[in-house]
Amino acid sequence: MPSTKGGSSNGGLIGAKATSSFGKCKVTTKTSSGDISTLSGTTLVDYLVIAGGGSGGLAAGAGGGGAGGYRNSVAGETSGGGASNETSVSITAGATLTATVGGGGAALTGAGYCASGNQGNTSSLAGGGMTTISSTGGGGGGSSGPAGPQKHPATPGGSGGGQPGYVDPASPGVGTGTTGQGFNGGLGYCAPSGSGGGGGGAGSVGGNSSNPGNPGCGGTGGSGVASSITGSAVTRGGGGGGAVYKGNYGVGGPGGGGDGGRQSTPGIYPGCAGCANTGGGGGGKFACAPGNAGGSGVVIVKELNKAPGVWSMQSQYQLQSQGTWAGVVPNFICASGGTITESGDYRIHTFTASGNLVVCTAPTPGNNVVSYMIVAGGGAGGKGHGGGGGAGGFREFKSPTDSYTASPLDGNPGGSSVTVTAFTSFPVTIGAGGAASACSGCSTPFANNSGTPSVFGCVTSTGGGKGGGWTNAGATGGSGGGGGGPNAPTTSGYAGNTPSTTPPQGNSGGNGVSPGSGGGGGGATASGGNANNPGTPTSSTAGDGGAGATTNINGSPTAFAGGGGGGNSFAPNFGPSYPGQGGAGGAGGGGAGSTLSPGNPGPHCAATAGTANTGGGGGGGGANYTKGANGGSGVVIIRYKYK
Repeated sequence: MPSTKGGSSNGGLIGAKATSSFGKCKVTTKTSSGDISTLSGTTLVDYLVIAGGGSGGLAAGAGGGGAGGYRNSVAGETSGGGASNETSVSITAGATLTATVGGGGAALTGAGYCASGNQGNTSSLAGGGMTTISSTGGGGGGSSGPAGPQKHPATPGGSGGGQPGYVDPASPGVGTGTTGQGFNGGLGYCAPSGSGGGGGGAGSVGGNSSNPGNPGCGGTGGSGVASSITGSAVTRGGGGGGAVYKGNYGVGGPGGGGDGGRQSTPGIYPGCAGCANTGGGGGGKFACAPGNAGGSGVVIVKELNKAPGVWSMQSQYQLQSQGTWAGVVPNFICASGGTITESGDYRIHTFTASGNLVVCTAPTPGNNVVSYMIVAGGGAGGKGHGGGGGAGGFREFKSPTDSYTASPLDGNPGGSSVTVTAFTSFPVTIGAGGAASACSGCSTPFANNSGTPSVFGCVTSTGGGKGGGWTNAGATGGSGGGGGGPNAPTTSGYAGNTPSTTPPQGNSGGNGVSPGSGGGGGGATASGGNANNPGTPTSSTAGDGGAGATTNINGSPTAFAGGGGGGNSFAPNFGPSYPGQGGAGGAGGGGAGSTLSPGNPGPHCAATAGTANTGGGGGGGGANYTKGANGGSGVVIIRYKYK
């Protein structure tokens, strides 16, 4: 509050004799382009200007995108590339400044060996008589072919993109950083590893890929730099990780860099885009499919001096609406997005459709870590003696300061925490359930589909794997699909927790039998059940779906991510002694497999779909090419103390 001179009885807020001087500094954060209205007495400002990060490259061993240029004038801190802080700038008193916030480099699309990753867009601060402060967009990661010379090198930027794998050793191909803004990207390895270098970060060079053998290791993204311009230390400007053909993908650099992707063993992983409003580089993508975009930039202005003056209630309101003062830290988080409910002192945001968590205020470090649950879309059940669909990947993190009863898969400690900062938007993606085969009762091999990922910020839960069927293979995923019955490509269940996370995000599907039924899809806390083999004229039973995980994150115990039950083995020529029995869906929204009423020819009872917004797997189809059911869509729940 202002200090007051004179004998005012109104607290010094109104009246000609009530002069005030604010000892705290107003801070404005711009996550999109627009004007900044400074206070009437402000003539000196500090700034943090970060450009958009570059997108990752595509194809085998793609390099990670470089972080956006990082320019910082705060005393005692650094700019990017190891440079000292820049100098605070003078402006015309009370001037309106123009902030331009650069978007991240767009994700690559295309065929063949594509192109170099796209450079991020420039961020700048101008107006008030100052010389424009401009930061350069991050360089794009390199893309290359699997056996020939380098096709598309990494590009320069604020920080440079990472070199791709499979390159001509005579052509370095490393993206260079801009002096005073960021570092160079890392080196990729030649064949046979096909591993890309990490994108450069504001705080360090991108990591080199390692192990020239096969499997290889993608390079880690360069680290970002921390700044306390908003009142608490936040790291931004991390480089994107390099992709790898087989082995370990490169992890994104601290400060919003996205992970690189992986094409094969131990499982497909698409990688991650750079985080919004950090300038983080996008991770390299292993193939020419939609790539990983760079994260958008940010512009932050801190007003350093203000002349004493007369402050009305209107002035006070205007100041509060414009931003906060460094050192004035709110006690609780305030945010918007999704469907908001409350449980005691906690606010809960439930997202059943994609959107954004927009944070208005955030408290001091330690109290600004949110609890979350991320469930991906469940896989569809297989067609014809089909395995149940695997549940969508389940990931949960309970904040150290939270009090609810979490599931056994709580990732605290050791898991991926999410720290929120004021004036920041965190993207939320809700994965769709996998679609079942388009045809029932026909031999045409219409394929079923796996579920799609759900994402909160940079934390991803993988879609559930589709169940195997009469003519179609199943798939790995957050939880794996169940194996198919007779004539299936394999009766073995498919692996869960792919890609691997700690704690695991799911379990494997159960085995089918031939002749016989489909295995159950894996669930968050249990593998799918195995089907039995009838052998003699007795009832056959398909595998049950694996159990999901129960958590109180939404205020009451609720199960999510149950696997789908397998489909039964009955066919009319087996006679009445083979009534068949479909597998039950796993607790947490798993759908039941196809079954038949006792007797011959009992009518088919269709498989049931996974429950919407639970990530449940769909039930497997029965005999005679009966199709399986759709997987259930995912959900994201975020929770924090608000009073």
